[in-house]
Amino acid sequence: MPSSYHGRHMPLPRLESSTSEKMWVSVANWATPDTPTLLFSNGMRESEQCDVTLRINASVGLIELLKFMYSNSLTVTSAPEVFDVLMAADKFDVPSCIKHCSRLLKNLFIVNPEFILVYLDLPSNIIMAEAFQPLTVVTKQLYAVHYKDITKFEDEILSLPLVDVEAIIASDDLQVTSEYAVYLFVIKWARNQYHNIVDRREIIMTRLAKFIRYPYMTYKELGEVLDNNEFEPYFAIFVIREAVAFKDNVLDPDYIADDDTRRFVERVGYKHQPVKKRVQVSFHRPWFILNSLIWAMKVFLTWVIKK
Repeated sequence: MPSSYHGRHMPLPRLESSTSEKMWVSVANWATPDTPTLLFSNGMRESEQCDVTLRINASVGLIELLKFMYSNSLTVTSAPEVFDVLMAADKFDVPSCIKHCSRLLKNLFIVNPEFILVYLDLPSNIIMAEAFQPLTVVTKQLYAVHYKDITKFEDEILSLPLVDVEAIIASDDLQVTSEYAVYLFVIKWARNQYHNIVDRREIIMTRLAKFIRYPYMTYKELGEVLDNNEFEPYFAIFVIREAVAFKDNVLDPDYIADDDTRRFVERVGYKHQPVKKRVQVSFHRPWFILNSLIWAMKVFLTWVIKK
C-alpha cells in the first residue's frame, strides 16, 4: 500500500543502484520529523506512482541519508563520509539531517582540526547557505585559533585559499607583533596569489582590506597605506581619516558601535602595544565633520602632488 503524507499519497520507492543493490523505502516508517519531499514529490511522473524504481549511483551520502530517515542516526564516523551525507541532506532538503551532521562535524573539527580544510573547500554556495551558518562560524573560529600565530605558520598560510585567509585575519586572537604585521601579510599573500596588479587590487579591496585594523597602526604605517598603489586612493584616505579620528577620540561612539568588521577592536595578541589614544574628550559632531573634510582635502592634495 502507498504511504500517505500531508493528506496525499506518496510513492513507495525501490532504489536500485548501479551495482544492482536494491533497497525498499517506506515513507510511513521514517523516524525523522521532516520528509525529503524533493526526493519523491518534485513534479516528475514518478511522484504520482505507488511503486517507483529509482536507478541511482550508490553514494554513501544518499544511502546514509535514507538510513537516517529510519533511525535518526548515522553509521559513518569519518569527516569525509559525514560531508557526503551533509551534501545529500542539503540537496534533498532534510533539515534534521543537516543539523545532525553539523553537530558531528563540529566534534570532529575539535578533535582533528585538519578536517576544517575539507569543509572550507566545499563550494561557497554550501558553506554560505543559511542552514550551514552555525557550522561555518564554528569552523572559522577553530581555524583562526589553529593559525593564530601567522608568523609561525606564515609559509603554510601563504598557500591557503582566500576564504581560509579571511577566517584567520578576521580573528581578534591573532598573535602578531602589531597590526602592521597583518597589513604586510595581506600584501604578501595577495602578491603571492595574484600576480596581475588589477586582480590583486580587486581582491585586496573587496575581500581583505576590511579586516585590517587601521586605528592600531602608527601614523607612519598609515602613510604607507596611502602610498601603496594596491589600495584605492579613496579607500586609503577614508580609513586613514577614520583611524586618526579614532586616535583623537573624536569619532562618534555610535559610528564605532555600528561597525561590523571589528576594525576598531584591539586584537588581544599584539606583542607591541599600539599607540594609545589621547585623553578622552567630548564629541562635537560639527567640529569633527569640518576637521575631517579639511584633513581629507590635505591628504588628497598631498597624494595628487606625489603622483
